[in-house]
Amino acid sequence: ERTTMLYLRGDAVVQRRYEKVAGFQGQMLMLTQKRIEENYETVLGFECSAPFTGAAGESKKGEACLEFLMCATCKNAVVPIDDPHTVARIVRAQDYLEKLEITSLLDHEDRQRFDKVYRPILDIIRNEILSNVTSKTLKVAKNLTLTIPSLPVLI
Repeated sequence: ERTTMLYLRGDAVVQRRYEKVAGFQGQMLMLTQKRIEENYETVLGFECSAPFTGAAGESKKGEACLEFLMCATCKNAVVPIDDPHTVARIVRAQDYLEKLEITSLLDHEDRQRFDKVYRPILDIIRNEILSNVTSKTLKVAKNLTLTIPSLPVLI
């Protein structure tokens, strides 16, 4: 176990994690720029009514909010549950988060990160949003998920 931990915490592994984070941040910045140009749709499917108010986390008033992990609990989040396009984006996010949950089972650190960061979002999507969507809208939304671009790789 000690030998394995030496490899897991070695310089090459740490460097690879930093590179993954940097790549992920680049993807988020590109999506943020796209979001600013396109009706303030957030990465995980929510819409934002006021992305420049500085309401979430470390976001600053007057600058576009980059706190995409706080959308599920933000007061500015808008979720029109009768809009198949919005619901499709949220269904896609749910599918992705469920896959991320399964892959996080393989690594203790990944599991802790998932439980702390992504589980609350997944629970809100499952229990408070999709449970209130009509079956007709959900059916149309599930068909639309095939046409929506994939989410960036979340780590």
